[in-house]
Amino acid sequence: MTLVQLLERNGINAVILSNAQHVIVGAELGDDYICFDPDYGVEFSVRPHEILANWTDISQRYDQAGADRNNIMDLADIYTLPFTTWRGVAHFATNRFRAEALFYLLKWVFPALLICGSLLLLSL
Repeated sequence: MTLVQLLERNGINAVILSNAQHVIVGAELGDDYICFDPDYGVEFSVRPHEILANWTDISQRYDQAGADRNNIMDLADIYTLPFTTWRGVAHFATNRFRAEALFYLLKWVFPALLICGSLLLLSL
């Protein structure tokens, strides 16, 4: 998220691209589109739907960045999953926050219901 904010503050249109297992950043630089993977310090000049078609070159970038073979094979699988595009940090964080707030609430409510139910059963 920091990378997206940095790019946007410098006048570069950037988005967060996420799927069930990974998050990367996409940015338009003139006629070029660049994907950044801040987890590995890797960038590649392709649009998200072109990643697999260019996987040989992209996997070499991960290798050069120090990713081990298992991670690179996992990333190849991860990049087969569809990406959701988030228009900046506020869009991404707001939607994630809603889900996190619900799960946080359930994390406390569910055990409380179990305890109350158990106490009720013990009192019978």
